[in-house]
Amino acid sequence: MIDVLRQRNFSLLWIAALVSGIGNFILLAALPYFVYATSGSALASGGAFISEMLPMILFPPIGGAYADRWRRKPVLAGSDVLRGLLVLPLIAVHGMPTLWIVYVSAFLGAAVGNFAGPFGSAAIPHVVREDDLGAANAAFSVGGSIAGIIGFPLGGLLLQRSGLPAVVLVDSLSFVVSGLLIAFINVPLEPVRDRSPQVGVSPLRRVQEDWTHGLAVVRSERWLLVFYVVTAFTFLGNGGLWTVLPAFVRSVLGGSPQFYSWVLTAQSIGGVAASISIGWVLKRSSTARTLAIALLAFGLLDGLVALAASRPATLLAFFLAGPPALFGIAALNTILQAESRPDYRGRVFGLYLMINALASVAGSLLAGALADSFGSRAVLGGEGLVVFIGGLVATFALVPALREARAARAA
Repeated sequence: MIDVLRQRNFSLLWIAALVSGIGNFILLAALPYFVYATSGSALASGGAFISEMLPMILFPPIGGAYADRWRRKPVLAGSDVLRGLLVLPLIAVHGMPTLWIVYVSAFLGAAVGNFAGPFGSAAIPHVVREDDLGAANAAFSVGGSIAGIIGFPLGGLLLQRSGLPAVVLVDSLSFVVSGLLIAFINVPLEPVRDRSPQVGVSPLRRVQEDWTHGLAVVRSERWLLVFYVVTAFTFLGNGGLWTVLPAFVRSVLGGSPQFYSWVLTAQSIGGVAASISIGWVLKRSSTARTLAIALLAFGLLDGLVALAASRPATLLAFFLAGPPALFGIAALNTILQAESRPDYRGRVFGLYLMINALASVAGSLLAGALADSFGSRAVLGGEGLVVFIGGLVATFALVPALREARAARAA
C-alpha cells in the first residue's frame, strides 16, 4: 500500500479523497444529529440521508455512460468545486422552518457528486497497475478511516461549540481543495477510444445506446448479477444504520453530539488499526471471500450493539466493525475494477452506485418508519441481520460465480 502512495498521480487522487472525506465526515457527524435534535423524528433525520441517496438512483447511470466518453479529470475537479458551493446554503438552517434547505442542498450536492462518481471509480485503474488495484482500493479505504478519525470528532465538536455554520464552511473548503488537487494529475484517466461525435445522434440517444450495450454485458456475466444482489443487501442494511443510529445514541444511550461522533470515530480507528494488513490480505486471498467474511462480521457486530444497548459495548463494537468495513468497501471496488471490462467500467460502476442508492433509500425509509413505531434498538438489530444475509449470499453465490468466470476466461 505504501508503494502506490509513492506514485505522484495516485497520491494526488488519494489526498484529494482524504481532504473531501474529512469534510464529508464533519458534516455527516453533525447534520443527522442536528436534524434529529431539531425535529425529534428519526424519519426527519433520515430525510437528509435520503436526500443524498435519491440522486444516486438517477445520476450514476448517466454519469457511468459519460464516464466511458468524456475526459474524467475536468469532471472530477469541477464537480468537487461545485459541491463546495452547493453546501453553503446550509448556513441559513436554524430550526424547523428552514429544515427544507437541508434536503435541497443535500440533493443538489449529491446529484453532482453521483454524476461524477463513476468517473472517479473508473479512473483508478489508469493511475496504478492492475496488480496494485487491491492495494490502491485498500489505500482509499484507509484514507476513508483516517478521514473519519479526523472528521467525526471535529464535526461533533464544531456543532457543539460553534453551531452548524462552522461545520458547513469547513466542509465547503474541503471540496474546493480536493478539486484543485485533482487538477494537478498529469496522466489520462480514461481508456483510448473513438470519441468522434456521432452525426445526427442526440446525447440522450447515445446514453441509451451505451446503456443497452452495458446491460447486455451485465446479463451475460452471472457474477455481476450476483454481485449486485450482494450490493443490495449490504446497502439496504447500511441505509438503515445511518438513519437509526442518531436516534439510538440519543434516545437509548442518552448520548450527546460529541458521543455520537465518538461512536463513528471508533469505527474509523478500528479501520486504521487493520490497515497494515489489508493490502497483504487482498493480494493473497480471494477478494470475494474477503467481502463475504467482512459482511458477516459487520452484521453480527451491529446485532450485538442492539442487544447490549450500552455505551461501552457500542464503542467497542464499532471499533471492532472498523476492519470489516474497511475490507468490505475495498473488496467491493476491487472486484468491479479487476473483473469488469475496461470499456464498460463506467457503466458497471454507474449501475453499482444506482443499486447502492435504491437499497440505501429503501433501508433508510423503512428504518425511519419502523424506528418511530417500534424503537431504534429493534431496527438496529434488524439492520445487522440484513447485512449478515448479504454476507451469506456472497459466501454461497458470489464466490463460486467469480471462480467460474475466471475459469471460463482462462479457458
